[in-house]
Amino acid sequence: MQPRVSYPPQSAAQASVPGAWPRLVQVAPRRSPPSHASGRCAVIGVVPADDYEYGLDGEVSKPEGGWALMNEVPELGDPKAVQAQAPANANASLNADYSIALDKP
Repeated sequence: MQPRVSYPPQSAAQASVPGAWPRLVQVAPRRSPPSHASGRCAVIGVVPADDYEYGLDGEVSKPEGGWALMNEVPELGDPKAVQAQAPANANASLNADYSIALDKP
């Protein structure tokens, strides 16, 4: 059985997304000691560079629940540079029910 995660709802509407790049984003801690970092889940869609949502077609989980668009999370880095890396790093497929399945365990 492949691991499955729910794809962020706003991006799920993009039926033309042929793949996705789930990854962990390291974020600065909000508690002491400052040497401890935490992570958030990011799902970056594989879309062509001329897509009108290029640089926006990905989401990052919020600590309080829900998702933020990738361009709203500075820790992710430059949104267009991250989006450009998605095709080479894609390791998940978008299912008909808008969940994603990892291609490799």
